[in-house]
Amino acid sequence: MQHAHKICLLLLTCLLSSGVFAQLLDGDLMDENRKLVSQTDFKLEGYKTGYFILELSVNREGRVTATTVNYEESTLNATPLQIKAQNYAKTLRFEPGTYYPEFHHVRIKVNFVKP
Repeated sequence: MQHAHKICLLLLTCLLSSGVFAQLLDGDLMDENRKLVSQTDFKLEGYKTGYFILELSVNREGRVTATTVNYEESTLNATPLQIKAQNYAKTLRFEPGTYYPEFHHVRIKVNFVKP
């Protein structure tokens, strides 16, 4: 019986973690534990299913100042969805601080799902 509880807990954990539609992947922003202050699930609706890997540049105020698409790691290449993902990324806000470098970099994954 205890074994069944462990399996059930493992399955529940997998199901809950599969609901994450985007993530902060890596970059110096993460290395310095700079937090995302925007409330978001990174999930966008589109006419195709897939994802973009975006490289963001974040200033000391916590605003995203530039975005670049990494097409080699992305599964989508549709220009309208790319623009939508980049515009969305520019609305993200990170923890501000004068002790951070002028520009911090981070890579994110943004998933698109069909409505």
